[in-house]
Amino acid sequence: MVKNRGTFVMRSIEDMFSKRLSSLYTEKEARELARICLQEVLSCSFSQLLMQSPLSLSDEQKSRIDNLLSRLTEGEPWQYVLGKADFCGLQFAVSPSVLIPRPETAELVEWIASDCVGKKVSVLDVGTGSGCIAVTLAHLLPLARVSAVDVSDEALVMAERNAADNKCAVSFSVFDVLKDSLPIDAVFDVIVSNPPYVCNSERSDMHINVLGFEPSLALFVPDEDPLLFYRSIAHLALLHLADGGRVFFEINERFGCQVQNLLLDLGFCEVQVRKDLEGKDRMVVARFNA
Repeated sequence: MVKNRGTFVMRSIEDMFSKRLSSLYTEKEARELARICLQEVLSCSFSQLLMQSPLSLSDEQKSRIDNLLSRLTEGEPWQYVLGKADFCGLQFAVSPSVLIPRPETAELVEWIASDCVGKKVSVLDVGTGSGCIAVTLAHLLPLARVSAVDVSDEALVMAERNAADNKCAVSFSVFDVLKDSLPIDAVFDVIVSNPPYVCNSERSDMHINVLGFEPSLALFVPDEDPLLFYRSIAHLALLHLADGGRVFFEINERFGCQVQNLLLDLGFCEVQVRKDLEGKDRMVVARFNA
């Protein structure tokens, strides 16, 4: 039997979050985080939460709320605090070993899915991280054969978990795109990557939630060679794309023209830079003709 239950008006908990998170979030964001944490602790939906007013919390539940709030005040992203993130209608487990899936990456996935719907395509996701791209494409394209690679063993454990949780068939393997080679007979219709593309000099412009917690390995490239991963993946694509196959990239908005020129110089055709919903150059596609 639960003892020492306390009764709270939800607004008082929102006020507490708003006050303690004022240096990191707007009031609206902090109140939304309060509701997200309450839903997690009480294992309920938002509508169910609204019906529980006032809220009756056990000591254990109050302790969990305090713990979640303390982690948030340290700047830890709420997705890591809760261990999960939503992406394209699916839920993904996340930890500091992988990047948190972002809306611009969802736009890239939706672009690929819309172009490949109903087709029996083979897809390779390079640098899969949480597996959000590969798993979502496997979900949206049931006829597709999806493979994914990453240099991080920890990331691959997370990606495999996400594929299993979302009941999607994806083949995962360890692979360093800067050093390793794929089997010579590996051929794909689509190669996609959201590689590291943030220059080291851009660190000072980044929020503590990203800089202090998300994996540097998946974020940063040297200022002297910002296209390092695009070049390596493009060379990989020249060897392993089927005739007429395409390579899709998420890119740093600063380097749309440079990535486009790199692909053209390597012999790709129909190179297109696409803006995201915020009007920033964020995606590139190129076709390979043998």
